[in-house]
Amino acid sequence: YLARVRLVEDSPEDEKNFRTKMYILLFECLADAKLWQEGCDHTAKALKVLPPSMHKDLWEFRITFMGKLGKDTAAEMLKVKESGEEMVAQVWSTLAQSSSDRKQKLLSYQKAVEALEQKPLAQVEYLILFGEFLYTEGFEVQDAQDQLIVAADILLELDTALADEEENLSKADDASQSDAKSVSSSSSFHRSVASPRSKTPRQVGSQSASSKTKSVAPSKEGSVNSFSTSTGAGKKPQSLNVVHLLELGRIYIMLAKMSTDRLKVVQQLIVAHHYLLRILEMSVAAVMAERSSSDDPGDAKGFELPAEAQEWIGYELKEELCEAFMAYKGSDKKVLNKRAMRKPFLLLYYLDEFTSLLLEHDLQLQAIPVLEMLKFISRRILQNSDLHALFLLRQAMLYQQLGSGQHSSHVRKLADELLVISPERSRKLDELVKQREMHKLVGRSPSMAEALEAAKSEKYVKQLRPLQLHEVWVKQAEVKIEEGDFARAREILHRTLKHAKAFEDSECEGLTLHLLAVVSFFEGQNVQAVQLETEAQAFSNDFSFWRKSCSALAGFMVDVARSVFGLHSVEEAIKVLERGADLFRLLISNHPNLILQINLLRGNLLLEAAQIALEEATRQDQAGQMWQKVHNKALKLVDIVLEAVSTGGGGGALLVDALLLKSKLQSEPLSSDPPRRQAQLNEALLTILAASKEAESICVLARPAAKRKDVQLSCDVRLARARLQEARLLALLAVEERMHPWALKARPAIPSFPLVEGKNAEVVEQFLDPLNDPNREEDKLETSREEQAVLAASAAMKATPDKTCSSSARSMIGHALKLIVEAEGSLQMLWKHEEEPVPLQEGELSEEASAGKEEADEELEAKKQRKPVLPDTPFLSAREALEAAISEGLVHGNMEAVETAAFDLAVCTGVANPPRTAE
Repeated sequence: YLARVRLVEDSPEDEKNFRTKMYILLFECLADAKLWQEGCDHTAKALKVLPPSMHKDLWEFRITFMGKLGKDTAAEMLKVKESGEEMVAQVWSTLAQSSSDRKQKLLSYQKAVEALEQKPLAQVEYLILFGEFLYTEGFEVQDAQDQLIVAADILLELDTALADEEENLSKADDASQSDAKSVSSSSSFHRSVASPRSKTPRQVGSQSASSKTKSVAPSKEGSVNSFSTSTGAGKKPQSLNVVHLLELGRIYIMLAKMSTDRLKVVQQLIVAHHYLLRILEMSVAAVMAERSSSDDPGDAKGFELPAEAQEWIGYELKEELCEAFMAYKGSDKKVLNKRAMRKPFLLLYYLDEFTSLLLEHDLQLQAIPVLEMLKFISRRILQNSDLHALFLLRQAMLYQQLGSGQHSSHVRKLADELLVISPERSRKLDELVKQREMHKLVGRSPSMAEALEAAKSEKYVKQLRPLQLHEVWVKQAEVKIEEGDFARAREILHRTLKHAKAFEDSECEGLTLHLLAVVSFFEGQNVQAVQLETEAQAFSNDFSFWRKSCSALAGFMVDVARSVFGLHSVEEAIKVLERGADLFRLLISNHPNLILQINLLRGNLLLEAAQIALEEATRQDQAGQMWQKVHNKALKLVDIVLEAVSTGGGGGALLVDALLLKSKLQSEPLSSDPPRRQAQLNEALLTILAASKEAESICVLARPAAKRKDVQLSCDVRLARARLQEARLLALLAVEERMHPWALKARPAIPSFPLVEGKNAEVVEQFLDPLNDPNREEDKLETSREEQAVLAASAAMKATPDKTCSSSARSMIGHALKLIVEAEGSLQMLWKHEEEPVPLQEGELSEEASAGKEEADEELEAKKQRKPVLPDTPFLSAREALEAAISEGLVHGNMEAVETAAFDLAVCTGVANPPRTAE
């Protein structure tokens, strides 16, 4: 019908636009159905019946269909040149994305970039696409980084040119110099990470001299000349707008993904965060400027953004501000709205990926404004309530992790209101499923077997596309499971599974089955959980899915092995994790550009296997069985993780967790031989000190300069765990060194004593003195083990407001203080007697009693002088520390700390049977 009437240039504009939009809708439907030949036929007809001025919207589909069919597009490209350089670049990019030949993709992207040599700003988008292609296709990382860095240089020339203009006018550059200094500091929350005068973006990576793929991007000097000629003489230089800042954020997110060094990843993330935060600042400034110039300025006080990272907790973009963003009428693209977004779903993907990277590297506070942007885009621009609910749920989870329960409850309530599906919408969704089922019956849709085969042969790096409803639902269910709302999660998952089957989305179906297995496990149906998880693994080859699935399946098997006799074993669960880790090891050779991501996934699986092995070794030791084999296996697994981390970027939370687990393995179970036991504890202490150092370095990057006491960061919790383990080992060493002082010391050689009594007695004294007092003053540490334990536990308690860590730290402080008193032989001083003796008058004391009292006072004074002065500890005595640990532990469910503190408190009270009293 569309091809029956031919339109010409003189035809009405409304009719031409309507006919073009109808063709575009037809082509989109044909592309979704993968009907390439029909699409090729209809595009040829459309180009004949529509005037040349409307062809620019059709060439992209024409090239796509021809590329999918493998047809030669040279003749078509000659016709496209008539539409201008930007259209040529767009069509080359489309051909690259539709082509299945790797070499053809490479040439097409090069042609797209070359087509815009005289338009560097328009070239930026294609440089980013080219860099992404080189990275995902396995070319050298340096080649991909080169394209992104050149794109960043082109954009930053806008800022530099504007800064030079202002510098010439004001003759002062102090402000820009202060901004440049702020770039070098990565330990604080940046408001100004990269200034116009900063060289940081060009120091992120250098041009690769040995690159196998020649960069087709212009040099830095070339881009400057092209830009300067495009601005024209006497014109004010163009400044960055929201579109440019979004591209800069996208560039640095990709650079962070490409980096193989953890510290560089964090630096790139901070720079990307700066540009994304600057988008909100620029938008607010533009809206306020427009409002101030209008007839009704109104009150713009509510438009102010938080100045500090911690102030973003609980902050929401006001309704009035969001409406002002959407109503902004300026053509300068200085505001975040539909006019500034070319591809909203692509931006949504990058921001979502950026949030995951921030949380993965413990940058929790920096993730809050990014989630606010995601909420705004999903609600105002995409108008998708499901996506809006998803980001609300993620924000609620983040607030919960930060210890802000009040804000978490408020946001979760808003999300739950959006999750309710009306009967009318439910009916429409059911009709959609029926339509898909009918398509399958008449042969208009590929079978599930074909979909599964396509999923297995599909590359690990997948092409982006807009999210479908069931993909959003499965993400919502995942957050609901983390919250513990299993009833709502199961309801969402059943709806998701029905839609995933109807749309032949095997990957989503696999993830849905995995989450249903998790829900079944938490509901006590562990055997069913194993069955569902095993079924889910046949549907997807996604990296993240395999890590989650192997981890969950191993956990289910361990639970079954300990509850159902003979069905599964702990060894079988460990093998599941080892097989998953081995698969990731093999993938590194095929995907060298993903070495950091793959090593993180592999390391987590191996750590979980080592943790299960440690628990099994401890259980076997308590049962009197042979535990050395399982224990050695766990140590070997941890060493593999440490080696992988050191060769694949190094550092980070995975390294801290690996060192913490290795310290536990080195100190548990303890040997029955005193020398071996002390050697174990000393070795474990060195390991935990390395973990504390690494945890502290993470905190320096993630923690704001003046952190509020109520903010609970994950990096601080990890540091507290390391310091608590350090305090525990120090307390154990203190006891061991007191009970077995000669365990690790070389005993003095026995001299040849004189035969005549009383002759040369100095030799005997020199031999006996160290034997009688092996820990004599010259050998003593400046700070005793017990004091170091108190300091470490106090540091753990101050590091985080987490009450579980706090109660454990109080228990350890009380234990260490008790050891100090025991070492002085004054444990009875902690006992509280029911009746105190009535003091005698001065005249009633006998001479012997007076002499004894004076000696006791002198001895007590000497002890006070010898007693070390501890730093400002939170407690005055061991009893107070232990009582506080018990009360806090009972309130927050830390029964391990309660049990330990109760036993120590029973000892301090002087009861005859401390274990019974503790129970």
